[in-house]
Amino acid sequence: MLQVIGARIRGELAEERSTFFASLGAFDTHNFALSESKLGQVEAALRPFVADMKHLGVWDSVTVVVASEFGRTITSNGKGTDHGWGGHAQIMGGAVRGGRILGRYPSSLGTGSELSAGRGRIIPTTSWDAVWHGLAQWFGVAGSSMEYVLPNVRNFEGCDGIGCGLFSAPDLFKPHLL
Repeated sequence: MLQVIGARIRGELAEERSTFFASLGAFDTHNFALSESKLGQVEAALRPFVADMKHLGVWDSVTVVVASEFGRTITSNGKGTDHGWGGHAQIMGGAVRGGRILGRYPSSLGTGSELSAGRGRIIPTTSWDAVWHGLAQWFGVAGSSMEYVLPNVRNFEGCDGIGCGLFSAPDLFKPHLL
């Protein structure tokens, strides 16, 4: 039934690309550890969605972004973890060049690390805008319109790609599926 409704709605929207947003709260772990069951809820939602997209033959046109608006500390406050600076985003989809970590991963998570800000906070090395830049390109946002989608993109002027801190669509997606 879900597959039939999804195919009908996709036809009615008549759009080349659409976005849909879903959220799951209670990941704020000041007073408790993140349980495996919480991450299991994410997996339980994504597994049938991916299966349906593959069944409908549209998986190569779907990209899923899993992200948070803030990072967590990597050390405990005695009851859980606090807000941190560094975070991550995960993307998946049939067109995604997966199996890689983009950005600079810390050589050490210890207090002596060059990226340690103390109290388990890691200084980010890659802008939040990096992933969204490549996704916006995949959506077809032209360079001249990019600053309307990503207002901070002007801070990366004359820069495009991993070496500059922004990811491009070819960095994120398989070339034959762009």
